[in-house]
Amino acid sequence: MLTNDFFLGFIISWQTICGKACFLSTTHYFLKAYQSCPIEECTQWFSRTKDYEYLVESSSERYCQVLQTYIKCLNDSIPFCRGHLKFHSIEYLMKKQWNELNCSKVQLQSAAESYHNRCHFLPAPAQRNIRYCSVYGQLHVRKFDGFWSSCTNPGALAVTDNRYFIVQITDSRSNNQQYLSHITQVTVILRPHNCTLSKQLTYSTSLEDTNLPISFMSGVTSVNVDGNRRAIEVLRQSVDYIELNLRYIDSSIHIRRRGNYMSVSVRSPQFVLQSSSSTSSQLCLSGCHPSFVSPLKSMISMPEEFSTCQEIPLKISKSAALERCQRKNLTDSFLDTCIYDVLLTDNEDILSLTYDVQQDFKRVFPLHYHYTTGRQHILHENYTENFGGNCILLQKSSCTLQISLFLLIFFYHISIS
Repeated sequence: MLTNDFFLGFIISWQTICGKACFLSTTHYFLKAYQSCPIEECTQWFSRTKDYEYLVESSSERYCQVLQTYIKCLNDSIPFCRGHLKFHSIEYLMKKQWNELNCSKVQLQSAAESYHNRCHFLPAPAQRNIRYCSVYGQLHVRKFDGFWSSCTNPGALAVTDNRYFIVQITDSRSNNQQYLSHITQVTVILRPHNCTLSKQLTYSTSLEDTNLPISFMSGVTSVNVDGNRRAIEVLRQSVDYIELNLRYIDSSIHIRRRGNYMSVSVRSPQFVLQSSSSTSSQLCLSGCHPSFVSPLKSMISMPEEFSTCQEIPLKISKSAALERCQRKNLTDSFLDTCIYDVLLTDNEDILSLTYDVQQDFKRVFPLHYHYTTGRQHILHENYTENFGGNCILLQKSSCTLQISLFLLIFFYHISIS
């Protein structure tokens, strides 16, 4: 394997040969490649497997199988590793090793013929490369990057879309009110893949279902490969909680329902999510469309003004909503979205669903503690912004009044001069 000293020496030599301007531009290009290239996941898996099974470099069938999986992982990484010096060096060395060991001849003919039809499990990623997204309530999105967004646009919306699976929801408005909407249907499509036996698998559930379905629409509940190795499984955790476990890509999709409210959460490695062809319309990547963003901060800060502005009656007082959400131990942005939803609905189901989503976040997402402060109060009291439509409230601070007075005097002097 190539060492860090080799790459350091290469960089110093390149700066000498290329010149400063050339060096800076190419270094920027290579650094960008290093940030997104998932080579470490492939290499760590290869090293762990060799250590665990006491494998040494040899022309054995098992070593060739492991080497084959490693090369497959590298091949899948090519779109994200162009310009990555270490990647291309390792790729070259591993393919050279494959040829030197005569692995293509070592493997049984049947295995060689079925290579392209085998299910290759992606290596388990490091915790720092796991991403998590949730969509729930009316209509709140915790994106893969950790930022939050609340939407008001109804219709069919893409939650996430990559080369392995698609998650879509249908969002419907209640009583034709812009800020009263909820998920009415969740659809998950697993794209045809060796690990799905080259079939497309679809899971779909809507509010019309009495309970969450416990299988894909074809009736399949699991997919086994290589004998008894389970690649995909529908896990029924309870009557109102289904988990789709996609082990071959170390991903899971969590679907919950409470009364007339549903949620969907996605846990997946960054490597899987980067295989998306477009990010512009995916809730988990880009959030809500700018034209359909809900003024959540202003609403929970000044609900009475929001209610008057939008002519939407509040179902409960601000203090009562805050108390109920606090009793559920909701914190941070989960607390904010809870207050918003309870103010508009006073519904126990949506309150319980928000609690469930927060619990999943803490249980499934390994880095949740980086995004949790334990806050149980409204962060922005008297926060005002555009309430939507033509309703705009300006914050009447002393600074604003002074500026207004200055402008009034300024224009007065202009008019009399």
